[in-house]
Amino acid sequence: MSFIVFGSVAYFVSKKFLSPDLDLYISVNKYHFQKPIGPEPRIYFCFDLFKNQIRLNKNCDLNKVEPNHCGIQNEGPKGWDSLFLKSDPKLLADKTKTMLLSHKCKTVVLDFEGISNNVDFNRYWKWKTIYTQSLKKYFPVSLAAYPKTERTSLNPAAYFHDYSKICNLYDEIWLMTYDYHIPPYTPPGDIAPLNWVKQVVNYALIHCDQKQIRIGLATYGYDWDTGKTVLETQSFKKKSINIHVETAEKRKEKILYFHKKNGIHKFFIWAEGMFTLSH
Repeated sequence: MSFIVFGSVAYFVSKKFLSPDLDLYISVNKYHFQKPIGPEPRIYFCFDLFKNQIRLNKNCDLNKVEPNHCGIQNEGPKGWDSLFLKSDPKLLADKTKTMLLSHKCKTVVLDFEGISNNVDFNRYWKWKTIYTQSLKKYFPVSLAAYPKTERTSLNPAAYFHDYSKICNLYDEIWLMTYDYHIPPYTPPGDIAPLNWVKQVVNYALIHCDQKQIRIGLATYGYDWDTGKTVLETQSFKKKSINIHVETAEKRKEKILYFHKKNGIHKFFIWAEGMFTLSH
């Protein structure tokens, strides 16, 4: 028997029941940094590109953990920021390499979000290609990708993630398969309904090898009455259908489905500190 953790419910199950080769990462959000609970490997999203620098977020004390797997985002003092695109990608990649190696990072996941609509796509793609290829000399490099069900998307930011390009450049594609329903843009509903996740995965498989795909599993939801995020760790009374939270059971359902249907065994949970691990 093996102890597999999926969130607020910890399942004692045989690994054969889920997948003999289940490959599950737990993402660590820099704003919910804490000491790991459970044996699953962590990916620490503690680094940010800002202008021509890479910075370690002050909330992350990596001396207390073994950050073998490291995530890079692009948040500045006022949130998501595109100023890093004005830097020399080779020089910034060299600074990145030095920073990551000093913290014993062995793999890298890039999570660039909130790119300004004023940024030219071709310029953005050229910058990111040079930066990525420079890093790949030292690390396997993966990309956290916006979920899409076709070439275009209602989410303008997803335009910057052309699956036909990114699947040829990155080792893995971390599909951010959550936030299908989100206030105030949609009516109440599951944030990652299984049928929608199926569509995203099927579209990704047109361009990507099955072994590249890592499916994202959420640990939160929304209260449409207030528009606020509801974490799985929080105790709340479900007053109406306006509160939807992704649960451990829903995550388990996705893992079972995609392993059986597509042979996909790679998943990641977003994010530690937002759900309960009970031992």
